Amino acid sequence: MGKIEAELKKAGATVYALSNEAAAPLAKMKEAEKLGDTFVFLSDRESKAADMYAGHYNGQAMLKPATFVIGKNGKIVYAYAGEDYKVRAGAQTVLEAVKELNR
Repeated sequence: MGKIEAELKKAGATVYALSNEAAAPLAKMKEAEKLGDTFVFLSDRESKAADMYAGHYNGQAMLKPATFVIGKNGKIVYAYAGEDYKVRAGAQTVLEAVKELNR
């Protein structure tokens, strides 16, 4: 996603990344990936918010991958939730969904 940050910013998007890691490691990850203000990392230590959407793997702390593009009106225009942690929503697919909000 960092590769398309300028385009996301131009489209007026903010990316919220939800993780059950503590805030300090998330801040280090954001810094290491050189992500700007377009990306906001949120710590969900007890997985309460994550469990309302994609959840986590049974018996494990790891959250399942999920991506949602939500308009300012609260309407979800794109959703991806997967079972395989190695498979994520494609950056270009997400960008196209964001651009669709502005049409």
